[in-house]
Amino acid sequence: AFYVSATIPSIARGAAGAGAVNHYRDPDGVARRMPLVVELGGHYVSTLALSLAALATDQSTRFFAPDGAVSLGPRTIPTENAAVRLNYLGTPFPRVSAADVLAGRIGPTELEHKILLVGFTYAAYDKVPTPYDPLADGVELHATLLHNLLYDGVLRDTGPLFDACCVIVLALCGVMLQLHVVRRRPWLPIVGAVGVLAIWGLLVQLAFMRRGVV
Repeated sequence: AFYVSATIPSIARGAAGAGAVNHYRDPDGVARRMPLVVELGGHYVSTLALSLAALATDQSTRFFAPDGAVSLGPRTIPTENAAVRLNYLGTPFPRVSAADVLAGRIGPTELEHKILLVGFTYAAYDKVPTPYDPLADGVELHATLLHNLLYDGVLRDTGPLFDACCVIVLALCGVMLQLHVVRRRPWLPIVGAVGVLAIWGLLVQLAFMRRGVV
């Protein structure tokens, strides 16, 4: 967005705003997080999806630099250092060809009341690995984040305190399964371990599906 604004003045003059297009990659190279605010030349700038969400909902955004908190209207978005964990939908967003739009093969009613993101989709350009696709189009990241912001779908982390409590509980379960009164029955530690893992897996899956918690 900054590149276009700097090189095409006619677009910059008519633009309602601008936004950064940065994204983060985890150590395995997969993009799971995106910033909502980036620092540029000593100034804090909204990313493209946050700017679009604010424009689409006619709401203002606020950024609190000390803790990296970001708000969209009255809603505070769960962030970590002003970045969020993307909640991928698992399926690509609907697409239309820019050439078809310019040639008039796509009527205006088909795009009416929709948010349209324009981006490269041909092979070997602007490709980003995601949990669902090793060669996803970069524009998909911005569409995903925009969808998450509009529908409050950003994933949430449990936090270090909760993680420490989980480790302690699982450790205590392991200790209890090693007690002499339990080990007197050779099958009981195995059944207990399987039960603990099954309950843990169920709780993790429910937290993810019902609450968007990782």
